[in-house]
Amino acid sequence: MQHPAPCERFQLALVEALPATLHPTGELREHAQSCAACARALRAWPAASRALSELPRQAAPSELDSAVVAAFHGGARTERALRALSELARLSPPAELTQAIEGLARDSAAPAPHLGRAPAPRVLDRLVDEELQDPSKALVRRHVGGLARLEAPASLAERVARDLANAQQDSRARLALRRVFRRRLELALGAAAVFAVFVGVWALQREPVSPPRPFRVEHASNFGALSPLSRGLLDSASSGMFGSQRS
Repeated sequence: MQHPAPCERFQLALVEALPATLHPTGELREHAQSCAACARALRAWPAASRALSELPRQAAPSELDSAVVAAFHGGARTERALRALSELARLSPPAELTQAIEGLARDSAAPAPHLGRAPAPRVLDRLVDEELQDPSKALVRRHVGGLARLEAPASLAERVARDLANAQQDSRARLALRRVFRRRLELALGAAAVFAVFVGVWALQREPVSPPRPFRVEHASNFGALSPLSRGLLDSASSGMFGSQRS
């Protein structure tokens, strides 16, 4: 790793000291005494620092955000890494590597011993066929199948048993209520049928009776035989026609 030159370190120290004034010590002071350019920069730095601090602040352009995102993106990092690798100097492989590769090539060229062929098990054909039909499902099954199985806690079994018992009790209660309602409905319908039959038989056996009249019919031989009240009502209703006949 290359270290920055003394002038670069001195300039970095000036920038890091902004907006205060740099007071060099040790190596930086010795460099400022031996370097005329850095000494002039140190003398002019207070005025430059004050001028920089008085400058109006400018908003960063909107393109800077997209440029920063692109610089930190995985693709951009890969391109920078490839560019850095391409700029590196190429190294020649050692002679031992060439000898090792040649030895491996000679060993692979030797005839291999005859090996007997063994038929693949039938379950392998089925597994390969299932994986080809649904690769995503086979991939999930392969990854999940290797996971350790966890036992359910005892509290879960107790809760399930309690829920099943409550459900059975509710089912029995609803069945009993349904039976009671059905029995009462049957009794009510039976009573209504018996009452209807009884009313029908009673209505058929009873003789029709004419209702009593709210008035009494009297026949008078002449107008004078009527009572005074009847004569007055008849005289008022006939506008005096019967009264004139009597006179």
